[in-house]
Amino acid sequence: MKSFPDNHFTCIITDPPYELGFMGKKWDASGVAFQIETWKNAIRIIKPGGFLLAFGGTRTHHRLMCAIEDAGWEIRDCMMWLYGSGFPKSHNISKAIDKAAGVEREIVGQKIRGDVQKAKQNGTTFTQAHANRNNNDIFGYGVENLQEKATK
Repeated sequence: MKSFPDNHFTCIITDPPYELGFMGKKWDASGVAFQIETWKNAIRIIKPGGFLLAFGGTRTHHRLMCAIEDAGWEIRDCMMWLYGSGFPKSHNISKAIDKAAGVEREIVGQKIRGDVQKAKQNGTTFTQAHANRNNNDIFGYGVENLQEKATK
């Protein structure tokens, strides 16, 4: 950017390194995206009223935004690409402690979690998919054993 003249561009759209050290690559661990000087150069070459769109990684976007703001840019909007990766899983710490201690939990009752046909009638669409109709455990249908904690 140092070689470009002042007020040369209307906008800058860039995908700088996310600074994660991706696969041990030096180009993704240079620090350039977090350097205020990088973004001062960008503001120098932009025309008045121009804008910057800089992509950042999910774990490091805040550092990128701070460097951009510290260089004199005004943060106006933030666009995000939100996506899910896999089926969400939870981890019951109490059950994990009991398992690590090698103790079994006592079943103290059962809870009926619903009915697939009833859910279909009520318009719950994910149960209507052929691949999902037998996944009672995943989608919360069937019988759940209620267990008592075994360790303190």
